[in-house]
Amino acid sequence: MIERLPRAARLQTAIDVAEELAPLDGQTVRAWFDRYEAKLCRDMIEADPTDDTKRRDAALRAWALRDLRTFIRNTIEEGRRAPKEISRIK
Repeated sequence: MIERLPRAARLQTAIDVAEELAPLDGQTVRAWFDRYEAKLCRDMIEADPTDDTKRRDAALRAWALRDLRTFIRNTIEEGRRAPKEISRIK
């Protein structure tokens, strides 16, 4: 069962999570994600035309990777906006 936290507590949690995730949005990690995504694109391009499984697997992994990156960035941004929201409700 998910406990419903007061808004200020949820916002503070967003701040805490954003602080812990922030290193995953650093320049080195972003470059690593970019290289891995490029590798997955190469895997799709270089796969044998009849190898639908390999192309589909690479495409799904690239999609999941991009979804993860977006989730991380959005979570960090939410945490960065949270202090303003906390100050509004106090």
